[in-house]
Amino acid sequence: ATSFFGATNGQRLSFSIWDFGSQRGAYNLNHLVMVKSGIYLLVISSVLLNNPEFKEKELDNIKFWLDTIRFYAPNASVLIALTSNIANTNTQCIDKTLRASLSISDQIITDDNGLCCFAVENAAPPVRNKCISSIRKAIQKCVMEKKHIERKMSFRWLVCLDMMLKSSSTFITLSKVKEIARNMEIRSSEEVENMLH
Repeated sequence: ATSFFGATNGQRLSFSIWDFGSQRGAYNLNHLVMVKSGIYLLVISSVLLNNPEFKEKELDNIKFWLDTIRFYAPNASVLIALTSNIANTNTQCIDKTLRASLSISDQIITDDNGLCCFAVENAAPPVRNKCISSIRKAIQKCVMEKKHIERKMSFRWLVCLDMMLKSSSTFITLSKVKEIARNMEIRSSEEVENMLH
């Protein structure tokens, strides 16, 4: 799915949203879709974190994802969304738990109060959910601060992308990508890698 946010300079930003977190069988393939400069939204459950029976397992799960993101996308930012029933959630307490149990780094996007997680009320429709608006603003701000947003894109890269998207297959092999790139006079492996990231 793709979502759009209005940018502060009047341009519109396009975001591709990929959900690949819950498919345990695909964990070994995560590095193939993780981009170095992405923004990762880690959705966690306040119910599990508040339940002593599940708390350690949920913290291990969060640690796994933070470590995976740090390893494959060291320049990426991470926003932690806490699903909850706002009335029964102490976000500050969960923030303390996360900070005490995990290595919270500069990669983590904080909310306006400096908390390392954004509480999202499950029952509220997205239009009326103030936290959804806060998450959108935080993502937009983070993107606009990234240096790569201003990076110039080679026209040849865009033509390669168009050619890849014309494929009727649900996937494209790296050898096919390299072949398309060669046809566009992109010969170095480094440029192909830069084009893909």
